[in-house]
Amino acid sequence: MNDLRALRVFSEICRLGSFSKAAVALGMAQPSISRIVRELEEAVGSPLFLRTGRGVVPSEVGEVAFERAERLLLEADQMMVDLRNASDNPSGKVIVGLLPSVAQHVAADLTKHVINHAPEIFLSFRVGSSDQVDRWVSEGRVDIGLLGFYKGSDEGGETVLFRSELLLIGSARHRCLPEVVNMQQLSEYPLVIAPEPNGLRLLLRDAARSVGSTLNVVVEAEAIELQKTIIQECLYFSVVARTAVEDELRSGIFHSARIESPQLLRSVALTTTQQRPTSRAARLVTDVLIEKFRRSR
Repeated sequence: MNDLRALRVFSEICRLGSFSKAAVALGMAQPSISRIVRELEEAVGSPLFLRTGRGVVPSEVGEVAFERAERLLLEADQMMVDLRNASDNPSGKVIVGLLPSVAQHVAADLTKHVINHAPEIFLSFRVGSSDQVDRWVSEGRVDIGLLGFYKGSDEGGETVLFRSELLLIGSARHRCLPEVVNMQQLSEYPLVIAPEPNGLRLLLRDAARSVGSTLNVVVEAEAIELQKTIIQECLYFSVVARTAVEDELRSGIFHSARIESPQLLRSVALTTTQQRPTSRAARLVTDVLIEKFRRSR
C-alpha cells in the first residue's frame, strides 16, 4: 500500500466527513476508499472512524492520526515543491494581503524589488482590514498576510514587522491640537472610528474605561480612507496609527497629538498560510518584506 496515498485518503475523509465525498474529490472508486481505510485500521489495530447519521467522524485514535497525517502530508508536499524548484529561479504567483495603512508603500517597494531581482514572480495584492486578511490567510486565499494588532492583544507568535504609536488626528482647517492628550481629554473630541468589533475600537474603549471616561464617537466608518474624508469635510477627529497618515502629516493636511496615559501602540505582523506548501517565490517575498521593515527600524 502506498502510505502517502493512504494518508491522503484518510485525511480527505476526515475533512469531508464522508467516504463517498472523499471518493469523488480524489477521483477514486468508493470500494477502493473503503479498502484503504480497512487496511489502515488493521495496521493501527483500532477503528479510525465512527459512523453518524450524516456520515463519519474520526474516532479518538482517528483524531490523533488526522493531526499527524496533516503535518506529514504538508511536509511531503513542501519537499516536492522544493525539489521541483531547486534548480530554477523563484517563479509563480504570490498573493499578498495588505492593510490599507501600509498598502501603498509596501506594494510599490515590493514590486520594484521583484522587477529588479525576481522578474519571474507574479505579484497579486489584496487589501482589506486585519480581520479580512487574517481570514484570507487561514482559508489559503493569500500566501502572505500583514495583520494589525494592538497593545495588549495576542500577536499569536507571528513575525512582528514594526510598531507604530496611535495619534489623535484632525484637519489642519480645524483648531490646533495640543502636542499631547490623555485618555480623559480624548473624550472631548468628536471621533470618526470603525464600528465594533474592531481591535482599535476595543482598545480605545477599554483604555477610556480604565480612567472612568467614554469615547465621543459621532460617526462610524470602517475604511481608513473614508475616515480621512469625513475628518477633512466635517472637521471631526480620529485615532489612527502614525504610519496611516504620514503623508498627510508631512503635507500639512492633518495635524496630530500624541496619546499618553497610557501610550497606545499598533503592531503589524507577518503571517503565511498553512493551507498549502510555501513556494520558493513566497518565501523570497516573505524575506524581502521582513528585511524591508528591519532596515526601516
